[in-house]
Formats: sequence, structure tokens, C-alpha cells
Amino acid sequence: MFQLPNENSKRFVAVLNRKIETGRIMNALGHMTAGLAGGSG
Repeated sequence: MFQLPNENSKRFVAVLNRKIETGRIMNALGHMTAGLAGGSG
């Protein structure tokens, strides 16, 4: 059965632009995720 995420957990949302090529978007998203994960410790 599908469980909903904990409402008190940390999360982030990224809004992506379709006009930018996929590789560039994924690179930026990866760097953003690494930066947020590194700063949350």
C-alpha cells in the first residue's frame, strides 16, 4: 500500500524550464541537490 510522506519531513521542489536542454537541467538539479544535502547535516 502507498504511504504518504511525513508532513514534518524536509523536502524541496524544483521548477524546471523545458526550453533548456535535458543534460544541463539534470546537471543543475544534481548540483542543487548535493548543495542542499551537504548543508543539512
